[in-house]
Amino acid sequence: MKPLVFTHIGVGNMAVAPAVVATLGTYFGERPLEVRLFDADEERADLMQRFAEMVFQIEKTGHQLVLCGHLGEAMEGAERVVLSPEANFSRRLARLSDPAQAWDVALSSVARAVPKGVACLSLLGPEIRVPLRDYYRIEWPPPIGPDQLRAMPHQILRWLRTDEYVQPFLRQHAGSPLKRWIDDPSSADLVLGSPL
Repeated sequence: MKPLVFTHIGVGNMAVAPAVVATLGTYFGERPLEVRLFDADEERADLMQRFAEMVFQIEKTGHQLVLCGHLGEAMEGAERVVLSPEANFSRRLARLSDPAQAWDVALSSVARAVPKGVACLSLLGPEIRVPLRDYYRIEWPPPIGPDQLRAMPHQILRWLRTDEYVQPFLRQHAGSPLKRWIDDPSSADLVLGSPL
């Protein structure tokens, strides 16, 4: 059976991406997944690729995993797109130092790259409007504090080195609403927007 192509843009977002990976690691849908990861911060993208490889191996998902070097590659053939870019992503993608301008340019670039007719889910805050005709939103994952956010890359490294077990974190996200959205995008809130 042909895998469902699931693309995560902004996989370097440490407040969101680990929960997405944990959810995918415990996802066993009707179709296997081809998970594509992209972030403009290559170091963070590499960390999340290694984390996803470990999680998928532990859970024996059979998902294919692809770390993409550019936005177009990540979007090619995508059937589900999850957006979670953050400030560092936008500065690197837009190559601008002004945070507000970089954010607008990066989010517009990402929105233009989303293939027409593909279900797109924003995991950004409700105050951030994605410049698409329509997209989906869920209030997930639960927010984490600044200390947890700073510690997350180090926590992932502890899991990768097997200094600590990752299974409690995986169980924490096993009932994620992201799983329902993968199978049925209409399970999330539809946001009617305006395209670029």
